This record gives sequence, structure tokens and C-alpha cells, in this order.
Amino acid sequence: MPSWALFGLILVIGMLTTELGSFFGRRKFNSGQKVAEAPLGTAVSAVLGLLAFMLGFTFSITAARFSERKGLVISHANAIGVTYLRAGLLPEKQKTAVRKLLSEYTDIMLKLQQEGEIEKMLDRREAIHTALWEQTVSLEKEDLDSEIRSLFISSVNEIIQLSEERKTVGLIFMIPNALWNALFLLMAMSMFAFGYQTGINGSRHTMRFPLLPVAFGLVIVLIADMDSIGFGRFQVSQEPIKNLQKMIRKTSPENQPER
Repeated sequence: MPSWALFGLILVIGMLTTELGSFFGRRKFNSGQKVAEAPLGTAVSAVLGLLAFMLGFTFSITAARFSERKGLVISHANAIGVTYLRAGLLPEKQKTAVRKLLSEYTDIMLKLQQEGEIEKMLDRREAIHTALWEQTVSLEKEDLDSEIRSLFISSVNEIIQLSEERKTVGLIFMIPNALWNALFLLMAMSMFAFGYQTGINGSRHTMRFPLLPVAFGLVIVLIADMDSIGFGRFQVSQEPIKNLQKMIRKTSPENQPER
């Protein structure tokens, strides 16, 4: 969901559970039963500390994955660029076909970052991988230096490998639902405990300064944005792919001046 909707949901959950805890705390206070504040305060601090630890742990996982995604974009762009340049050493038939495929490939990699037909783009990406490999196999029938053939094969292999790594890291290695459920449950428990501790002292002003729900909500939204490839604000820059696209378009035969 969008960041603002997720933040609103977290804020509502936090405030409701805080108020619920305060309600039960005030009932205890009004009944005249005394509760030892020291053990209760220790328990509340422990729950809040555990929530903070889980948020820090989740944030570190997401930050590492986000950094890896950025590194893979650079490596992927370099691999495509090297393959495009090495294609210039191939026979004219393979050279033209490979460069045309790589030109379309860069366009698809940029479209994948937009909302829309992701599955369709992924299928076309796989088709281009197959077509590139078919062109590579066809080099066996050509009179070509073995070292050039070997370099080109390694370049194509690297493109396919990095593409699969980007798909795995970007679409599969996300924060599991179990961890999200644990975070929401811990936050609700923490807010309830905080509200209960406030109500047990007779206070009725737990909602005047909802600092804890706001603070935890901001952190969770940051984590969700960094983990998401959809509505997130933390989008991995595709500038290396865009620069590569410009280079390919400048060097394509259609854009070369006539002699």
C-alpha cells in the first residue's frame, strides 16, 4: 500500500491499542487495587526495547538488500555495455542481431521499474536471453578468433546471471510476512503496555502526545518503502541503465550520419 496509507494504519493501530491499555489501566486504578510500578515499568521497557531491537534488525536487513540492489544495477549495466561493444567484433549477421536485442533489452530493464505489466516484461526479458544465447551458439559455425568467441560468451553469461540475481534480490528476497506480522504484533503489545502503565497512574491524557505511535510508524514506513519496489519512495536509481541506453542509441546504425 502507499506510504501515507501504511503510516495512517500504523498510527490508528498504535493509538487504539494505547487507548485500550489506558482504559484497562484506569479501571484497575479506579478499583483501588495497587500495582507495583517497578515490575510493571520494567516489563514495559522490556517490550519497547524488544520492539526497537526488531525494528533495528529489520532495518539492517532491508538496508543491506537495498545496497545490493544498487550494486547489481551498476554491474548489470556494465555487463550489457561490454557485451554491446564486444558485439562489434562479431560477424555482421550476429553483430546486427545482438545489438538490436541489447537495445530492446535496455528499454525493458527500464520499463520494469514502472508500474504496469511486469510479468509481460519479465517474459520478454527471458525471450531476449534465449535469443542472445542462440546468437552466441551460432558463432560456432563462423570463422572467428577463439579468444573473441570466449570473451563474448562470458559477457552473455554475465548478463543472464546478473539479470537473475536482480530478479531474485528485487522480487523474492523481501521481508517475509512472518516478520511483518511480528513487528505489528510487538508494536500493538508495546502501545498497550505503555497505555496500561499510563492508566494505572490515573492519567487520561495518553492521546494528547501520540509520540510513540508516530515514531514507530515512521520507522516502519521507512523500512516498508526501502523493501518495496512499488509505492516506495526509496527507488533504486536506474541512471547507469539510462546512460547505457543513450550510448546504444547514439551508436545504433539508424542514428549514424549518412556518408
